[in-house]
Amino acid sequence: THRGCAWLSPHAPSTRMRQTASRVGALAVLASACGVALATVGDPGVNRKYGDMPGMPVTATSPAGCQSLCAAAPDCVAWVSDPGATQCWLKNTVMPSNQDASFVSGVMNTSLAEPAFLELPLGSLRPHGWMRDWLETQRQGLFGHLQDFWADIENSTWIGGTADGGLHERTPYWLNGMIAVAYLLEDSTMMGVVDDYVDAILARQQPDGWLGPDDSSLGGDAYWARFPLMLALIQYAQFNPSAADRVLNATHAHVRAMQMRMYAVPLGDSWSGARFMDGMLAVQWLLEHDPRGNGQALWDTAELLRTQGFDWETYFTQNLPHGPVPPSQATLLNHGVNVGQALKSGAVKYRHSRDPLDADAARLGQANVFRYHGLPHGVFGSDEHLGGSMPSRGTELCTVVETAFSMSELFRILGDVGFADRAERIVLNALNGELTPSMWAHQYLQQTNQRAADIESVHVWATDGPDAILFGLAPNYGCCTANGPQGLPKFVNRAIFGTADGGVAVAQLTPLAAEISAELVSHWRGGRVGPAPFLPPVRGAPGNVVVNVSGSFPFSDNVTISVTGAPAGMPLHIRIPTWAADARYTVDGGAPQGPPPAGAMLVVPAGAAGEVTVELATRPRIAIETGFNGAASVYRGALMYALPIKESVRVLNRYYGNSTDMAFQNASGWQFALQVDESQPEQSLRFSSRGPVPGVQPWAPDTMPLSIAATVRSLPTWGLELNSSAPPPPSPLVCEGDDLAALRGSAWPCGQPEQVSLVPYAATNLRIGALPWTRP
Repeated sequence: THRGCAWLSPHAPSTRMRQTASRVGALAVLASACGVALATVGDPGVNRKYGDMPGMPVTATSPAGCQSLCAAAPDCVAWVSDPGATQCWLKNTVMPSNQDASFVSGVMNTSLAEPAFLELPLGSLRPHGWMRDWLETQRQGLFGHLQDFWADIENSTWIGGTADGGLHERTPYWLNGMIAVAYLLEDSTMMGVVDDYVDAILARQQPDGWLGPDDSSLGGDAYWARFPLMLALIQYAQFNPSAADRVLNATHAHVRAMQMRMYAVPLGDSWSGARFMDGMLAVQWLLEHDPRGNGQALWDTAELLRTQGFDWETYFTQNLPHGPVPPSQATLLNHGVNVGQALKSGAVKYRHSRDPLDADAARLGQANVFRYHGLPHGVFGSDEHLGGSMPSRGTELCTVVETAFSMSELFRILGDVGFADRAERIVLNALNGELTPSMWAHQYLQQTNQRAADIESVHVWATDGPDAILFGLAPNYGCCTANGPQGLPKFVNRAIFGTADGGVAVAQLTPLAAEISAELVSHWRGGRVGPAPFLPPVRGAPGNVVVNVSGSFPFSDNVTISVTGAPAGMPLHIRIPTWAADARYTVDGGAPQGPPPAGAMLVVPAGAAGEVTVELATRPRIAIETGFNGAASVYRGALMYALPIKESVRVLNRYYGNSTDMAFQNASGWQFALQVDESQPEQSLRFSSRGPVPGVQPWAPDTMPLSIAATVRSLPTWGLELNSSAPPPPSPLVCEGDDLAALRGSAWPCGQPEQVSLVPYAATNLRIGALPWTRP
């Protein structure tokens, strides 16, 4: 038995429960409580009141017999058994569960709705090229050294220390990102670090299975930090097969403890209630990949999370604010990070409920959030709470990484290409826009129009502190210091999937490779019966399918995607981004084809030899998107371009290694209008590329190989508001002295046209990303 099970603790169950356990089968109940892989029928200790079919109860001598009666009754969807009285209640409605030691209950269908795309085991994917270099920069920067000096990680209560108090979320946050970083890079030092943290956490598991500090004073908030912890442990089990059994035993035991506690202490109006979908994701993974005979208990726990969690679907579709939330109206519902996580809520619920309305609500909800609060870098205004789309309002780093993950999950579950497009835009623009190139410092809030990054006692952001836009160790609040690491590795691990037709899908075009075991391919092609294999393949093993995505995208426009070792005719699905309307492709060196449908999946079958190579030329065009007050943002393909601002740097504090707090002030002008023909932007804007240099960090301002030559005119009267750039003047604007000035009756004093270079947004610290504009 697993150490720390409630059945073996001094707080043993009641006499009636022990008798019931004996009648049901003590080992089966013990397995359900402790996460050991012994099959059991139903969920011991759980009742479902009401919803009975006529003529109840009937006689059944065991839970298995009751389940069989339900299976034979056409309208029966759930059942409850009282083994002590040989009674059985068949249900025609799935009613909410409740804790009752006398009963065993079950639902007839505990499977999940099939997602559009199928997860690969972690450890199957490996980044290469600049993507690996970028991940290595994260490892060598701040996030990879927090264990060396930052108290909330180094001296965490999760490993026996005294820091990381309050919600106890910071160590789980950090592990949720850095476990993947360590194993994707195969960095033995970092793997040893996360191994030690996992060992220390499991060694402190409570007798009832609860993981981590047992702080009952938190009430419903106590569950929240365990959601990212469970996601982290599930990642660890996949990356580290030798530890999988031990880690997943502990995770199952925790889920059981959480379920029992939730009957007594519901999530309520708490961080846990707002973020329940991350707990559901973890439980759904166990149910789908590693149920260990606990399928009904896992389903019941997911159902508790679903029903006790916030109703985000109603909020997003009916009650979402259409503008900035005043501080007096700040709630957990309009909290930006909660919103970023909750964008996937409807999709996660859909897998459990199978109700298409949940999926539809997820689509409509995310569309509404970006309609009313969207910003050009791909996320939304949320300087703690929803902030509208004015480009000087902030976006929290936690919101960036959570929204990116939500978009990847929405794509995986629902299949809409637009979700993968948005994940791409967020990670390739907003993520690095909030980090220094070395990743030794980050902001709490980034601004699309960021003319400075300094301490501001008077500020445009609504509820965060004066240091919220500094670059540093933990400006404003430490949650983003711990949570920032998850953004990049989760993007990598959601880049290639399996498909329902037994193929593979390339969701992201950045350089990486995947190796897929013959066992997993057989599972896909055999109808996906039973739990999906979750351990990574033995590299180079016979029968493995290898998918390779090569090139330097987005620093080059061409991508090569190859598949080897596949069954003959195995389909290769490739995301064609919505912005790639003029793309072309070749198959195995043949004649150019296309354009393929943009915003859809191109499907190419492998040949008879199980191999195929697709050369994709994305051929992006320069595009203008207009937002707040008609301000223009410039894009070419996946990348957003901005007007960079020269900076002067002031170091405020020094910590460990290269960790500092820094203030940036503008050392060049920022008040400009773009001069552009919006209907033909490539007539006004000229793209150039020096080509990426292997081994050189491409996101640094001085090594970024891409730029767009543009014409601007100064706007000296575009000033400041609350120490940030004021809202951009309404566009298209008319400059004094232009031909239309007399006709329009109002005009702006503008300087003479001058040439500037726009650079990718992610390669800037200070910039203007949403520019007022005037026609040539």
